[in-house]
Amino acid sequence: MLKKTTEKTGTERRMTQLFTIGMLMDQLAISRPTANRLVYGRFLKTVRVGRGLRIPESSVLEFIENGGQRNIQEPIRDKTERK
Repeated sequence: MLKKTTEKTGTERRMTQLFTIGMLMDQLAISRPTANRLVYGRFLKTVRVGRGLRIPESSVLEFIENGGQRNIQEPIRDKTERK
């Protein structure tokens, strides 16, 4: 089950849990190809940490709340685009 951290009030920020693809597989009971499809198909928001990708807990929860659908409001960047 996904762990929920408590949100702090005031000016403090809430630290969110970051999942690796392996952790995502365990939490959602899915295979590696399915996890990769969710990440690289941009169904889940990711954060780059060094050379690796991490998936914020909030992204996983949002994906579940949307019934497994991609968030349509957010544009999908072309692979050739740079920030």
